[in-house]
Amino acid sequence: MQLLQELSLKNGPLCVGLDTDPSYISENILAQYETPAAAVLAYNKAIIDRVVADKSACCFKVQIAYYERFIQKL
Repeated sequence: MQLLQELSLKNGPLCVGLDTDPSYISENILAQYETPAAAVLAYNKAIIDRVVADKSACCFKVQIAYYERFIQKL
C-alpha cells in the first residue's frame, strides 16, 4: 500500500484499465493461443508486468463485463 501511495504522489493517480476485448489484440498474437481468453490473459499479464516494471501507474481497473463472457457455464 505504501508503494501505491508513493507512486500516486509521484505520478498522479493514474489507473490502467484492463478492458481488453480479443478484437483489440492483433491476429498474429491471438494465433499464438488456444483460445481468445488465453490470449487476453497473456496480453493483460504483459501490460501489468510492464506497468509494474516501469512503476508508471498506481493501480489497475478491470471491467468485469469484458471477462464474464469467458466464464464457461456448467
